[in-house]
Amino acid sequence: MAITTFSTLAPSGGLATTDDVVRYIRDELLSLAEKNVVFAQQALKVQLPQHNSKTIQFSRYPRLQLPRTPHTEGDASPTPQALSVETVSAIVDQWVMVVSLTDLSVITIKHPLVPIVTERLGLAKAELVDREIQKVLLAADSAAFANDAASRAALTTSDTVNSVEMRKVWRTLKRNGARPVGMNFLSIVDPEVSQDISAEDQFHSAHELKDVTALYNNEIGEWMGFRVMVSNFIPTHGLIADADWAIAVAGGGTWAGGDNKEVYFKITRVESDFGFETDISNAVVATDVDNNEKVTITFPSSPASDVTYNVYMSDTDNTSTDGNLRLVSTGNEPASALIVTTANTTFPTSAAFPTTAPASPGTGVTVHTSYLFGKETYAMVDLAGDNLRVLITPSGPSKSDPADLTRPLALKGSFKAVVLNEDYLVRLESASAF
Repeated sequence: MAITTFSTLAPSGGLATTDDVVRYIRDELLSLAEKNVVFAQQALKVQLPQHNSKTIQFSRYPRLQLPRTPHTEGDASPTPQALSVETVSAIVDQWVMVVSLTDLSVITIKHPLVPIVTERLGLAKAELVDREIQKVLLAADSAAFANDAASRAALTTSDTVNSVEMRKVWRTLKRNGARPVGMNFLSIVDPEVSQDISAEDQFHSAHELKDVTALYNNEIGEWMGFRVMVSNFIPTHGLIADADWAIAVAGGGTWAGGDNKEVYFKITRVESDFGFETDISNAVVATDVDNNEKVTITFPSSPASDVTYNVYMSDTDNTSTDGNLRLVSTGNEPASALIVTTANTTFPTSAAFPTTAPASPGTGVTVHTSYLFGKETYAMVDLAGDNLRVLITPSGPSKSDPADLTRPLALKGSFKAVVLNEDYLVRLESASAF
């Protein structure tokens, strides 16, 4: 006897176009993974007035030198001191994101798309600002390495953040004259480093005597002269192995600068969602490049999606120093190949290619970055009249869309993050036990 069951009419579980089954869609949407964006909150907020170009300048007049010897009585012509000035400049960048909805999608999709897109653009606004601030802080010349490691590449898995490392940074900031915010300096760490701190016996002993609730809630709070904030929006850095990508020299290209040239390359992996450079390779040399040859870079095939690759290339000094490796190509897909000749990529100069390569981590070490700083260390500059905001196109026909077929929503604005005083900042790089 034939029996008609649900699987008879919906063999794919109710997901195929031939099924005679509807789906029940819940009104409530699933939550997104939360990202803690806290860097903008600690920036000095500055607005660049309209009609003053896109450049803002911050000025500082250094202290006068104190006299070394007493003044000679009766000397009416003491040697005057010259007043000096230090300046920091920033040029605001404009950022734009657009999501365009069709008229039918707005009125047929179960969930209301316009408020959803509005909320997502607002979330993107906060994440974009925090990313750009971190990129500026990462580029500052104020790096320190846990356990007195000599460099990022020298960090080992045991070089973690602890009370001793925080004391060292506190000493540096205090010695450099950084001003605290209230009673403490500020620190922003990632979740792994926060657990390195809270796992210490000193931390446990102190909180058992004063604030045991912090232990129960896994909070850091104030510790070793710092107000510690935790952000899971700070990227980590790992090493792209030499075996994962390849460089080949072959004929058919055009190369300047003579024969037998050594050209160094470095690649970085960029995750697609937020645009952070995460994994970094060592510099690899293409040797004996002649005038009639080209260099082909083959990118890693894994992961196969959600990442792209940046390429840094050395200048004519033929050195692998990160300062000589400059960003020449972005957006390269996994497993793709980039052909480099002087016909499509000239040797980079600081003016044409200002972005230098990040330092490479050591093998098998995930590098975590913590930011420890004082008041007015960095600023967030907004251009008045073009503040970063969400724009919603009103519904209805227009000259560009007479049939009212689309509903664009956009995020637009001009801003720039800038470090005001590197002496007030320590970027502490470490491994983590977690």
